Amino acid sequence: FYTHLSGQESSSLRSTGFIQHRVKKSSRQPRWLNLTTVDDLMVQYGLHNVYQVLIDTEGWEPLVLEGMRRALMAHRIMFIEFEFNHKTWPRSAPAGERRSLGGTIGWMHDLGYECFMIAGQRGTWPISGSCWNSTYNQHGWSNVLCTYHPGAIELLQVAGRRPIHT
Repeated sequence: FYTHLSGQESSSLRSTGFIQHRVKKSSRQPRWLNLTTVDDLMVQYGLHNVYQVLIDTEGWEPLVLEGMRRALMAHRIMFIEFEFNHKTWPRSAPAGERRSLGGTIGWMHDLGYECFMIAGQRGTWPISGSCWNSTYNQHGWSNVLCTYHPGAIELLQVAGRRPIHT
């Protein structure tokens, strides 16, 4: 969590000096950052359940999702929304591996989460399980919303069937 960077769309984990864990501001001394996971934050603050987690880390979303593995497995987070871009996600993978939206959606689905692509006025559409299409791996900037809650899944499916108004 980088509160001093919040709201700056051009900020990313890469710009924080990930390997060194510090940030250099133009006129300030370098600042060290405490890297942590959502799982560890939930323990630290005694959070049993979280309603919503929004992730916008400019391509490092897979690492943030992996850092909430325990909470996701226990269905302790109702909604997770994250950005996807096929050009930025691969940089979060260890050398020799490749992260994809399909792999992440498959993993989330195995945990009981249904995921939906969010497309503003074009509505939403399901992308989990039998709704997955490998062409989604090539999307540019897109938002994905995942939930395990049956009522929320039903509402998102209905929202996806709305007619497009131009």
